[in-house]
Amino acid sequence: MRRCVLVANGNWQNPEWHAKQLRENDFLVGIDGGAQHLYQLGRLPDLVVGDLDSLDAEVARELKAGGCQFVVYPPEKDLTDTQIALDLVKQRGFRDILLLGALGCRIDHLLSNLFSLVPLVNDGMRIKLADPEQSLWLFPNNELKIEGVPGQVVSLLALTPVTGITTNGLKYPLQDATLDPFCPYAISNELIGNKAKVSWSKGVLLGVCFSRPNHDYI
Repeated sequence: MRRCVLVANGNWQNPEWHAKQLRENDFLVGIDGGAQHLYQLGRLPDLVVGDLDSLDAEVARELKAGGCQFVVYPPEKDLTDTQIALDLVKQRGFRDILLLGALGCRIDHLLSNLFSLVPLVNDGMRIKLADPEQSLWLFPNNELKIEGVPGQVVSLLALTPVTGITTNGLKYPLQDATLDPFCPYAISNELIGNKAKVSWSKGVLLGVCFSRPNHDYI
């Protein structure tokens, strides 16, 4: 099964970095204005989803002429464009998902997107969100492997109650720990080598790894 890459209309300040994340055989989904990001990289999306309020009309015409499939929704709807796109790729059977352009946007959209991923992970989908500053993982197999450099910051957040958390390769180890969504104490851990492993027995865990060592906003 091909990997599915969904491109939203969020942070896109480093096009070169984003271009390097794409593989030749990826199934590409442009979420509204995210389709324009792909177009500017010289990649035609396989699918364009949204109400098209942030997609240039001329670009939309060229994408249609290039054979891109469009699924258009009205601007006034209950779900966000990203939620609709995620549901469509789930229906198509994709299991490995990379979501670009979904970070650094409105906080309400970001939180909505994250919590929308929980049932997808429970259904067995492997999901990564990334931008040049950070990577976020939600995996269903209760194990997360991280590769980086010593000092790189790793945070663990529970999107549902998570039990049996054990870490290897992090500065502040956890052993059979429990994380609650409303008591996020596993923030700002660090890699002590080039690899780390996080395992847990139950729940949906969000792993966050910052691109630069000792990355701290406050």
